[in-house]
Amino acid sequence: HRINQYVKFEFYEDGEEDDKSYVEIHLDENEITQSMYVKVVDYSDYDDEQEQYELWSELVNNLKDIVGG
Repeated sequence: HRINQYVKFEFYEDGEEDDKSYVEIHLDENEITQSMYVKVVDYSDYDDEQEQYELWSELVNNLKDIVGG
């Protein structure tokens, strides 16, 4: 059992602590290939899937540029 397996960022709207959005970022290892990968869990009630796709595509492309992927 590893500690510090992931980080979770929670986002609250003003006065609405029960209805929160969050992003979890996990760094995991494939046991078969021993390769590392990043798993992102994005939870929100935002309904525009195309805009979310474009946002995450841009973020992943930026990460690839930084780490050389």
